[in-house]
Amino acid sequence: MLGGLNELTNIDPLISEDDDGNSNSSDSDDTECYRTDSTEDESEDDDRRADEELELSFDSEVFSGKDGTQWLDITNRFRRGRAQRQNILRVAPGVNPNILGQVRSGQHMKAFELFMTQDIIEHIIDCTVTEAHASKRNDFNLSVGDFFKFLALVIARGVLGCRTARLDSLGERKYGPPFFHETMARNRFREILKFLRFDKKSDRATRLQTDKFTMFSHVWGMFVRNCNSALRPGENLTIDEQLIPCKTRCRFIQYMPNKPDKFGIKLWALVDVETKYFLNGFFYLGKDEERDPHNSLSYHVVMKLCQPFSHKGYNITCDNFFTSLSLAKELKKKCFSIVGTIRTNRRELPNVSKNDEKFGLHDTKVLRTEGDVTLSIYQAKKDKKISILSTLHNDIEISVCGKRKQETVFL
Repeated sequence: MLGGLNELTNIDPLISEDDDGNSNSSDSDDTECYRTDSTEDESEDDDRRADEELELSFDSEVFSGKDGTQWLDITNRFRRGRAQRQNILRVAPGVNPNILGQVRSGQHMKAFELFMTQDIIEHIIDCTVTEAHASKRNDFNLSVGDFFKFLALVIARGVLGCRTARLDSLGERKYGPPFFHETMARNRFREILKFLRFDKKSDRATRLQTDKFTMFSHVWGMFVRNCNSALRPGENLTIDEQLIPCKTRCRFIQYMPNKPDKFGIKLWALVDVETKYFLNGFFYLGKDEERDPHNSLSYHVVMKLCQPFSHKGYNITCDNFFTSLSLAKELKKKCFSIVGTIRTNRRELPNVSKNDEKFGLHDTKVLRTEGDVTLSIYQAKKDKKISILSTLHNDIEISVCGKRKQETVFL
């Protein structure tokens, strides 16, 4: 979100002097600016590619995966041409033109309120006051000003690296940071923290039957929608997991020994590569009843995160937990391209991708299968291969110097 704030508060060059805070731009205008003639003669392109595949099949080595997937060896064969449909961005990246007039350069609070809207703030205050009154603290009240002060201190603890420091030491006038005791009294901060709630207990039991994350899902849903509407990402997006540190007693707490914080709640996130801006995300809550049992968890996560951005020409990068041939083909139908490392134990991959079959050091083999999906296999070390699946590249260029890295490695 911080990347998004910087983007939103440095937009003067995008606003003309006579604009005066109003913008009549629309999504359709930007779409037209970036739209290219990608759909004309698609049948001719398909026929041409089919002829090329037929020609290649006669003089190229063919490899087979365990599930019968056929891969043609296209190493050192180049077929540059018009960009495919999934590789053409159809939306102008940048701040949503509908909110350009609401934020000017340097107005950080205005930018922040695009994410923490009045609806979110009023909902949290209402739930917090209701909890205090239910605890027989009828004199408790929370204004919008006090809530923003409280939120500022919470954010400051993280920014200053003091999230594990005791409140007593932070609030001390002699030794603590001046910002803390000048903003809010320590006891008032403790009081708000004690009663802070994001839902009401009165109907929580009913909501828990259909929503495991009901105590925070309403606020989270509004926040994600605000993130989606504020900024249009660049062409490259990435998907990964993040562990939010937490040791609260909760049925979906995860233990991940490879992470710096071992315990926490796992977040699946879609992020813009260039600005590091958060676009979409949801938490892992255990078995998902909405998931099709025929689809893997990784497939379900990617399709759910990408759904709001379908048919706009974005590229998805991800690691080998997510990447598969079935995912690449399904994303292509929705006008996404994908570049990602892939596990060599996938049934669709040929044996040549496994470490058992050695190449020369820094050698690369490039394969292609049905649907213009390329697989580049790179001998990174003497006993280690890296396999990268891509629908972004028709062919893979290989550097002739140094470690002779392939084109897909430099993305």
